[in-house]
Amino acid sequence: MEFKQSNRQGFFNRLYVHFFLYAVPQLSAAALVVTLSENSMASLWQSTVLLVGFNLAFALWLLLFNSGTGRVEPFSIVVNHDHLIVTEFGRKRTIERQHVGGCKINSGYPKQIRLCNQNGRDIHFSYYALSSAQKAQLFKALGCDNQ
Repeated sequence: MEFKQSNRQGFFNRLYVHFFLYAVPQLSAAALVVTLSENSMASLWQSTVLLVGFNLAFALWLLLFNSGTGRVEPFSIVVNHDHLIVTEFGRKRTIERQHVGGCKINSGYPKQIRLCNQNGRDIHFSYYALSSAQKAQLFKALGCDNQ
């Protein structure tokens, strides 16, 4: 069974992850610098526009131009009887099916799903990397009851 991230889901996921991992800390630091310096709000606005603009441009580029034979697979999960393979932008991580120790959902920010590996090498990925229907199917295929 294979679960692939749609372009629309990838766009939403990228904006969500970039907001919590990059925008909030960087804008907080920029706001602190602006309040401690003599510069006005112009510096904060410049930082905001650059940060949001870059993240939005990257997400839009993937949404619009990541297609055809040269398409980069942003996120997918393959579940078969031997392995569980998670691929993010060409980086593959594997758990042997016999070592899958369940799933856990981290409710912090950004929200993540952790596929537990009994060998200690858990795989984490964004909660919004897959649609709700795909997550339900994944949890069912892995026998996870904590949806």
